[in-house]
Amino acid sequence: VIGILAGMKESSRKAIRAKGRGGGNTATENQRRKIYRLTQELGWDKPSRVDGLCRKMFKVDKVEWLDYMQCSKLIEALKNMLGRQNAH
Repeated sequence: VIGILAGMKESSRKAIRAKGRGGGNTATENQRRKIYRLTQELGWDKPSRVDGLCRKMFKVDKVEWLDYMQCSKLIEALKNMLGRQNAH
């Protein structure tokens, strides 16, 4: 019985870990893909970096919680950052 319960506990942990950064507003799914592509081009390896930018710009903790207009503004900000980076 203990082994079964331990197995169930471990499988639920794996499911939570596998979910990762999923979820969020389905209307902004394509925008979030664009945001993550831009952050890769900027060389941002950690998701916490773009989450920090969200916090600074919108007082929202995660990209997944942004609405359509906030995602649009974040994309434009990232494009500007990329343009400045490529100009140097």
